[in-house]
Amino acid sequence: MQLTGALSIQTGSLQATVPEPFEPQLDAPTYPVLALPAEIVSEIFVAFLPAYPDYPPILGLYSPFLLCRICRQWRAIAIATPELWRAIKISVSDDYNLDEAAAQLELLKTWLSRSGSCPLSMDLSLRRGTRAIEKEILRTAVLYSERWEYANLFLSFGHLGLLRVANAMPLLRHLTFGFECLIPSQPIALFDRAPRMKHVVLTPGFEKSDITLPWGQLTHLDAHFLYLGEYAEILRDATNLVHCSFYICRTTNPIPISTIPIQPHLRHLVLRYLGGHDYSHPAFNLSGLFQNLTLPGLITLRVYEPGITLESLGEFISRSQCTLRELHVEMSSQISESTYREALPSVKAIILEW
Repeated sequence: MQLTGALSIQTGSLQATVPEPFEPQLDAPTYPVLALPAEIVSEIFVAFLPAYPDYPPILGLYSPFLLCRICRQWRAIAIATPELWRAIKISVSDDYNLDEAAAQLELLKTWLSRSGSCPLSMDLSLRRGTRAIEKEILRTAVLYSERWEYANLFLSFGHLGLLRVANAMPLLRHLTFGFECLIPSQPIALFDRAPRMKHVVLTPGFEKSDITLPWGQLTHLDAHFLYLGEYAEILRDATNLVHCSFYICRTTNPIPISTIPIQPHLRHLVLRYLGGHDYSHPAFNLSGLFQNLTLPGLITLRVYEPGITLESLGEFISRSQCTLRELHVEMSSQISESTYREALPSVKAIILEW
């Protein structure tokens, strides 16, 4: 009787009885959640997904498509909530199935068409530029480039043409960018119409000599696989950097370091070596870089040793006249912390890692 009474009140009929057996219908107004205003349900849906700019899965749990499968009312609310469709990740693997890739293209079109006027977070991993389906996926995404706010792009040389003809990207703030099979005949300028882009992550495959970015506007730069000479060129061009994290890759030839202008804004610099603790080759020596660096605003520095020496560090700090709060050194020798503190008394914290 209690169940009958509760259902009778919600259906607006005090005389209603519960049929036997009771089979609730999701579309019937017997669930309190369905009585909530659409605006509240929409907020609940947004909170259900990973926080923007993270990407929800295309299908399955935590996908906005799941919310479209519960009932007609929820489907209508989900489709009418652009915030559910503002972040998407598409990946076409090397051994892709054509039907699966075509399905991803259709999902992408549906997804973006529901995003309204929201800024977008895009993740595209398209590794083979010769395949028509990949170009069509990128072409579809580029149609919405004016609303890209976060872009994670791992592409191939064959995709460059589509990026170069993209519209201006006035909202783009954060770019993660890398290439595979890069073979341009001359340097290619990209993202020169993205005035808000300040934070860039360069993944393996990027080459400084082949791709030109708007270096002067960047404040944060993480690069994972470049030669020391390329980093020197970046520091020469990117004069507004505040935070740099550079991973130096292996080379067999010493690379000359060009003169670098004073970097007044750089406060955090990380220089790490990709290749264990084998720093025997002179190309891995950081002294040439630091002889050309003047960073008066630097407060944290991470380097590897013996890529750098106490003498060159001392000369760099003295020339820069910076107030270095923390020095982190990846060690390969047995120089003691007390030796570092004695040589660099102005550094507030020295951390040695073997």
